[in-house]
Amino acid sequence: DVYKRQGYIVTPLNAAELSQEKIYNYITAKIPMKRFGQVHEIGCAAVMLASAASSYMTGQIITIDGGWTAQ
Repeated sequence: DVYKRQGYIVTPLNAAELSQEKIYNYITAKIPMKRFGQVHEIGCAAVMLASAASSYMTGQIITIDGGWTAQ
């Protein structure tokens, strides 16, 4: 069910569904940043984790969801 997911990231597989006005308005009203995430925003975290910038990190959960779970 599209209304029960969290951490919405627009991809080619879900772009048509998420672009429907009813779905867009319902979901973005519940996201503190009031928008869906973009693929490059996940990629930036992946690059950081694969780089020396994360060399001292252990056992972390990185949540990229526009604030959805912080509510």
